[in-house]
Amino acid sequence: MRINDALPVVSLSRIDAAASAGKEEKLRAACREFEALFMQQMLKGMRATIPQSGLLEKDASHDMYTDLLDAQVARGVAEQHGGMGIANALYRQLQKLEHGPVSPEPKRIADQNG
Repeated sequence: MRINDALPVVSLSRIDAAASAGKEEKLRAACREFEALFMQQMLKGMRATIPQSGLLEKDASHDMYTDLLDAQVARGVAEQHGGMGIANALYRQLQKLEHGPVSPEPKRIADQNG
């Protein structure tokens, strides 16, 4: 058996395409995670501005569960309907670094007519 016959060229191109598709999805996931982390920090900062009434006792478990709530809310916002757009903007910027300029998203037909 010759080495050239071991893997057809078509298989190599499929492997390369699958690897780059996985790479793109990992980049998108990392951008979504960044947006969720950004949102969590923003929620934490916003929550810190709320005056405390002193009606209920506040302990370490309260802070822990509040942080968990903020993390889940932030993750939900980042994953639904494209989030706030931070992940998409970051993804486009990182794509430019890897592949050069990325073409903008296609316009809808209604946008082109009017």
